[in-house]
Amino acid sequence: MEYFDTLHDKAELSGKYIRCTHDNTDNWLDYETLCKATTFFNQAIAVAEQQFGKNSEFVHRLRRERLPLELVWLKGHYKFKRIAELKGEEFFETDPVEACKEFFAICEKYNVAAYREFNTPEMFAQFRESMFRRFGNPASVSEEFKKLDPYKKIEFEPLPLSQTMYIWFAPPKREGEVQAVYIDRVLIIRE
Repeated sequence: MEYFDTLHDKAELSGKYIRCTHDNTDNWLDYETLCKATTFFNQAIAVAEQQFGKNSEFVHRLRRERLPLELVWLKGHYKFKRIAELKGEEFFETDPVEACKEFFAICEKYNVAAYREFNTPEMFAQFRESMFRRFGNPASVSEEFKKLDPYKKIEFEPLPLSQTMYIWFAPPKREGEVQAVYIDRVLIIRE
């Protein structure tokens, strides 16, 4: 019950109208609340495993019901990992590829064919592919990038690398509403 109360209270406090067509929970669910909800769900699974065994139907159903929570972690993996680093906390998900495999294995087991309202099985297949691509091997880092401070706050302006190359971060379209932007892709422009 604490799991539902935690999410319900945060949703109510946010003042946001939460629709079934939203692609993510960014507008109401923060990192701290997500961690708290995850802890409650982990405790429920641990108790069920202890009482009924790890392979019991009850534990499998709990893992299935945890899919929405897992999806939030997967979709926000890089953002949440960065927040945990800045806070000096241990991050829940350590290997996103393994978490992705487990997520989609459970989806397949229970014939999940959509992750949000109005999706088709074809859209779900595309979504699956994009999630695995999201966690592919990182590109090699140049010496110039290694010198950059990963905690540096960068204003929205070009960052020159040379006279003919610069990095540009696209500003958000909702001026005044956005307080922080977590960059997971960067455009390197060569003139």
